[in-house]
Amino acid sequence: MEKRHAKRRKSNIPCELISREVRLTGHIEDLTEEGICAFIYPTKVVEDIPGGMTFVVKFRIPSGDTIDVQCKVTRKHKPSPEGPTSNVGMEIVYVGPAYKEFLKKFT
Repeated sequence: MEKRHAKRRKSNIPCELISREVRLTGHIEDLTEEGICAFIYPTKVVEDIPGGMTFVVKFRIPSGDTIDVQCKVTRKHKPSPEGPTSNVGMEIVYVGPAYKEFLKKFT
């Protein structure tokens, strides 16, 4: 079993994933200093996202500010073997200080 280095913080934060070719909506299920896992709508679109694709993940924090995090897709997974792929795991490639401050306060 893989041991994670960073503490996961469960969430349900609405987000957008934006690249040149694609604009998706969903919500962040958990986040860490190193990565983000997002549930994407519609789920059938997730099957077509290539591994390694980069996105800017945009979301609004309680203060009203918007945070942008540049991420690279590392994995896609299904919540159940019978269901469609709906979750995308992403490694954070670049993040500004606002994200780090948000994580310090987010429980």
